Amino acid sequence: MIVHYRISSDLRRTAGPGHKTARRGLSAYLGAGLAVCLLAGLLPARLEAAAANRISIRGKDLFLNGINMAWNHWGEDLTRYDSAVFGDMFRNIAAAGGNSVRWWMHCDGQATPSYDAQGRPTGMPEAAFDNLGRMLDLAASHGVMVMPVLWSFDMAKNNRANIITDTAATHSYIRTVLDPMVRRYRGHPGLLAWEICNEPEWMLDDDGSTIQRVTKAQLQRFHGLLAAAIHRADPGALVTTGSASFKWNSPSPAAKGNYYSDQALQAAAGGDPLARLDFYQVHYYSWMRGGGWSYSPWDAGYAYWGLDKPVVIGELPAKGEAGYLDPVQMHVGSVDSGYAGVMSWAYLDNRSDKEGAWAEARPGIAAVHARIPDAIRVPVSGTAIPGRVPGRLLRARRLANPAAFALPGIWGNVEVSSIGGARLAGRVERGIGETVWMGAGSVPPGTYVIRVGGAVGAPAGRRGTAPGSFLWVVPE
Repeated sequence: MIVHYRISSDLRRTAGPGHKTARRGLSAYLGAGLAVCLLAGLLPARLEAAAANRISIRGKDLFLNGINMAWNHWGEDLTRYDSAVFGDMFRNIAAAGGNSVRWWMHCDGQATPSYDAQGRPTGMPEAAFDNLGRMLDLAASHGVMVMPVLWSFDMAKNNRANIITDTAATHSYIRTVLDPMVRRYRGHPGLLAWEICNEPEWMLDDDGSTIQRVTKAQLQRFHGLLAAAIHRADPGALVTTGSASFKWNSPSPAAKGNYYSDQALQAAAGGDPLARLDFYQVHYYSWMRGGGWSYSPWDAGYAYWGLDKPVVIGELPAKGEAGYLDPVQMHVGSVDSGYAGVMSWAYLDNRSDKEGAWAEARPGIAAVHARIPDAIRVPVSGTAIPGRVPGRLLRARRLANPAAFALPGIWGNVEVSSIGGARLAGRVERGIGETVWMGAGSVPPGTYVIRVGGAVGAPAGRRGTAPGSFLWVVPE
């Protein structure tokens, strides 16, 4: 039984040392207990009742059907943003029936954020904040959502583990980077969720493989503090983290425990009730099964793992696994097994272990869309883009002429641009209580950004409107 549970709204990484360490650790959890439970069907009704196979975003229950970017330029996608690369990716994903992208932001912290002499974060360049907005705008224009991954375990390979172990550094990151970024883009139609860290367990002092190590308590405190800060800055935001395996993200007897439960994170963050994840995320690669044990999401479905929130399979090999499951079977199997999403690795084949790329991932994404099309489509028409200009945002009213629209309020300036930034020629006409923009020529189907300002007559506040930006979709 699947019950819908609504939620308000590595170049430098290989499957090598960390995964080998994890596999040795897994040998302590041989699959006798797992096999017995599977054969006996011992799935408590409590677990089944908590099952969740969708995530509610802006009022719609969605299955996340996507892929990992995960980077174009390692750690530098915000300082060397390439709209052509990201635009092609969003376009291809949408055409295949996908709706989401998992993308890495700081990675190991080499390019962003900036730091003081003590190694504590001090902010990010304004251009980096702007480029994140451009990326989210571009994603939304194609009906795709981005899940930024703030950090990766690689931070502990680049002398940045202090951001986890030093609470002053953690709070400095929250104050100078995370809080302003979340507030700036809260409610953006191109934003899916905030992911705190990619496979953080590889930093642990018992299971890790990085140069620097952190304790379980420190890792939980870091997650709790960041999750609470995100929820405080944007009560509607979704937060997750990218656990490397069910090994660390399940209370099942086959696992070490759920390191990211509400109880664990809130206790680590001083009892803060906002210290929680909104959905869980686990990864899968071939090292996770063999010798009588398995952390595969498909050998046992969602209910087996005993979790109280939806689970997204955030990484899996785009090429599938020889002798086990092919890409389409992994993707469709994620739907049938009760999970809330699947994101294969990766759009660009830029990791040394070569787990596959877009050509191999595309059939699986298309197969999921064919299976559950109504759970994939992300509505964006007329959706406001927050943070671009201060103030309450407006919505356009389409007119019979596809190259024209009307706005509430009397405006002096109306600028219409393509999602790539090219401004469209047009003129402004003012009516009774509204402003009409008329395109000078034909406006092809697509998504455009409208920016308004310079209210005429009564102050904007008295008219119930203020300068803002939003998406205007010209239909096919």
